[in-house]
Amino acid sequence: MSKIPEFQELTTEQEVSQNGGAWLTGWSNDLAKMFRMSFANFKKMIQSFSVDEWFQIYASDRDTDLAATDPDPVVEFAFAETVKINSADGIRMICRPDAMPVGSVIDIDWLVNDVSIFTTRLTIDAGEWDSLNAAAPYVLTSDPNPLTILKTDWNKIIIKTVGATTPGKNLILQIKQVKP
Repeated sequence: MSKIPEFQELTTEQEVSQNGGAWLTGWSNDLAKMFRMSFANFKKMIQSFSVDEWFQIYASDRDTDLAATDPDPVVEFAFAETVKINSADGIRMICRPDAMPVGSVIDIDWLVNDVSIFTTRLTIDAGEWDSLNAAAPYVLTSDPNPLTILKTDWNKIIIKTVGATTPGKNLILQIKQVKP
């Protein structure tokens, strides 16, 4: 996918439209509102997906309330190739914006060959739809950075806690692969 060079310098929807990015104008504001984020953050997300290679792991369906699964995994998988994940920004979790957790956090653990990759687990705070602004950001156990997961490694995602009042729905784990 080719990048539009002027896209990185644009800061408002009007500038995108005026600089040849009309393809973005029609739906960008609606999507930004749907994801409950500013246009600037939406733009960063779009740039990220256009430049980096992301994997998405669906940990639940769109309409069913989440439930804690500890100690059982909600999903198990292996990557088709070896994956390297940056500790600073390589993992994020999202849920359906109209079904965010209320009452407590969504908290997950990720086991690789039955060993957690986190010293501080990945969470979505109550009232939030993503993990980007979590009060306690995740910390990987990996040293050195980046974390390397081999294609022969077995991965398990375990939901430790869900929202107490509204559990959340449509949980998706997004993993950004470090490019060589």
